Amino acid sequence: MLGKKTKREIEDEIYEQHPDLEVIKRGGSRTARGLKSVGKYLIMNGAAGIPIALGVRGLLPSAIDTKSNFEDNINEPVFKKLQEKAGDNYGGEAGFFDGTDGGAYYNHLNNKVYIGNRSVGGTNSKTLAHEMGHWDIHNGKGIGTAMQKIRVSPAYAISSGLLTSGNSIHSGISLSKDKLLGKKSSLFKRYKAGGGALLAELPTLWSEADASIRGRKLYKDSGGTDLGKYNKQMASAYGTYLLGTAGKVAANWILSKLVKELGINNYLAKSEVEKVAYLTKLLSKEPQYKGMSSKELYKIAYDRMKVLDKELADDRKGWKRLLLR
Repeated sequence: MLGKKTKREIEDEIYEQHPDLEVIKRGGSRTARGLKSVGKYLIMNGAAGIPIALGVRGLLPSAIDTKSNFEDNINEPVFKKLQEKAGDNYGGEAGFFDGTDGGAYYNHLNNKVYIGNRSVGGTNSKTLAHEMGHWDIHNGKGIGTAMQKIRVSPAYAISSGLLTSGNSIHSGISLSKDKLLGKKSSLFKRYKAGGGALLAELPTLWSEADASIRGRKLYKDSGGTDLGKYNKQMASAYGTYLLGTAGKVAANWILSKLVKELGINNYLAKSEVEKVAYLTKLLSKEPQYKGMSSKELYKIAYDRMKVLDKELADDRKGWKRLLLR
C-alpha cells in the first residue's frame, strides 16, 4: 500500500528495489516536447481539414433567389404579406450599431424581426419568412421554444464553452493514462470530446431547423409558391451551421488528442525512476491493484515501463509519427 508516502519516498524505494534504473531525466524539457507535439498535430490536422471542409461545402446547394435590389425585395407581394403578419414586430432594416453585420435577424430582446440592411443587399421574402420562424418559436411553447431560449442565453454560451473545453481536456487526460497503462480506450472515451461539442451545438441546430420549417409554412400561407427554391435556400444557409458545428467537433477532438500527447510527453521527459513512480501512482488507482503492497506495485510498474518505452519509441519512428495514436 502506498498510503501517504511522498513522491521522493516512493522514488527512493523504487531505486532501492531496482538499482538499474536511470535517475537522470531524458534530454529536452517537457515544455519543448509538448510544444513540438502541439505544432505537429495542428499542422497535420489543419492540412487534412481544409479539403474536407471544401468538399462538404461543395456538396451544399447554393443560395438562390437572393435579389440585390432592395426595393424589389420589399415590394414583392409575398414580402408585403409577411410584413403585415409581423405587424408591430417588424423592425425594418438591421442597423450596424447593434453588433450585427447588417443582415436579417430576429431580436429576442425586443421581439422584432429585422431585414437586411440595403448596403448588404437587403432580404428576400424567403429569408424574412425564416426570421419570422424564429419569432414564431420565441412566442410559442414546447421544446423548440426552450431550445431557442437556451441558445440565446448568455449563461449558456459561457457555460457550454467552458464545459466543452473541460470535457475535451478531461478526455485527453483519460486517453493519456490509458495509453500509459496499456488499456484499450473505449469508443466513448475516444470520441466524447467531439460528442460534447456536438451536444453544445444542438440548441442552435435545432432552432435553425425549426425556424426554417415554421418559416416555410408562413411563406406558403403568404402566397409563396416556389417552395423548392425556399427549401434550397434554407438548406444552403443551414449548411453553414453544420460546417460550423463540424469545425467545433473537430477542434475539440483535436484538443483531446493534443492533451493526450502532452501527457505522454510529460511521461517521456521523466527519469526512469520517476516513470516507475508515476506509473505506480496510476496503477494504485486501478481496482484490480487495490490492496497490493508497495513492492508488488513497483514491480508491475517497472515491467510496464520497459514495455511502454519500447511502444512509444516505435510510435515515433517513420510514418507513424504523422498519425494520431
